[in-house]
Amino acid sequence: MKVELKNVKVHKQLSEETDCFSATLYVNGQRCAEVSNRGCGGPNEFHVLNRKLFDEFKVFAVAAPPWDGLKMDAELYVTWLLDLHEREKEERKLCKKGVVFRLKSDPKNQWRILKGPVDQIGRDQIKKQFGESVAEILN
Repeated sequence: MKVELKNVKVHKQLSEETDCFSATLYVNGQRCAEVSNRGCGGPNEFHVLNRKLFDEFKVFAVAAPPWDGLKMDAELYVTWLLDLHEREKEERKLCKKGVVFRLKSDPKNQWRILKGPVDQIGRDQIKKQFGESVAEILN
């Protein structure tokens, strides 16, 4: 099952305890629900557009593996998708600055940047300077 969020709008300035956002939930390419959170610590709110598809999504979400030690459900699955969306957005922004990489000793979501053009020369320079301690080169 392909599940994705589209039309994502995150309002950081309104976020207090949870992320304030609105998005459209798509399942297998079809609009399933409008989902939002007011950012005040409450649950995600679903405005279901296709009940049958939404029920299938809920079953799929419950069967998904745990995230950060939490048992997955429809609400947490959407929160996970939103987190993934925000991380990918941040990584795209970082990739515009240069070659983005992480060493094995770095925390999982911490990146280093070699400023300059993103090309094989930059990647080779990182491999030469850091050798086997390079965990990942993002771009």
